[in-house]
Amino acid sequence: PPRRRRTDKPATPIPRRVAPDPGLLDEEPRPSDPFELDDNHYEPPPPPPAPRLRSITKLAWLCVALGILALLSVPLGWVTDTELADVLGGVLILGGAGSLIFHLHDEPREDDPDDGAVV
Repeated sequence: PPRRRRTDKPATPIPRRVAPDPGLLDEEPRPSDPFELDDNHYEPPPPPPAPRLRSITKLAWLCVALGILALLSVPLGWVTDTELADVLGGVLILGGAGSLIFHLHDEPREDDPDDGAVV
């Protein structure tokens, strides 16, 4: 068999790309925003009001804030007894955080029968 050179054409022709039929193309330009032409798109309802905090929760957050303030009072020079401020700040933060964790609701409420997804 004769040797082929690189400039020889291949034995099978390469298929050419066929231009699409102009009748199949969209005549109108598409909008950049897909919701521009959509008149009835979904609008979510307003969110429900936030639940009211119980007084024990407010007190626990106040303890955490006062504990942070007590710990910050040492470097700011507001107190002279640094050991008392450190201990008081730590106790307030730990007590407030412990109260928040202790008062979490784990059992379902009687007034709300929906307990979420069941797996």
